[in-house]
Amino acid sequence: MLHKTQSNDPKTLRVQKNGRSSSSNSYNSYSTAPVKSLSEVKNPSLLISFRFVNRGVTRLDEIEKFRNLTELDVTGNLLQQEVPEL
Repeated sequence: MLHKTQSNDPKTLRVQKNGRSSSSNSYNSYSTAPVKSLSEVKNPSLLISFRFVNRGVTRLDEIEKFRNLTELDVTGNLLQQEVPEL
């Protein structure tokens, strides 16, 4: 189950799944260029933590492909609907 928490900043939303944090043996993906849309992420199902901040997005239409996330940070976006359950 994903847990969504709102900070004092109304644009901040952090999602954590089952209270687990990422471990040192988890898959990490780093890019030199910022990701502009979720469709640009290669192998999203391998990620357990993902930061998609200050992109100005209003929807997370492809977030269901990130099915193994335990943490999602979408701070600074303009989301107009709830983040769906993964």
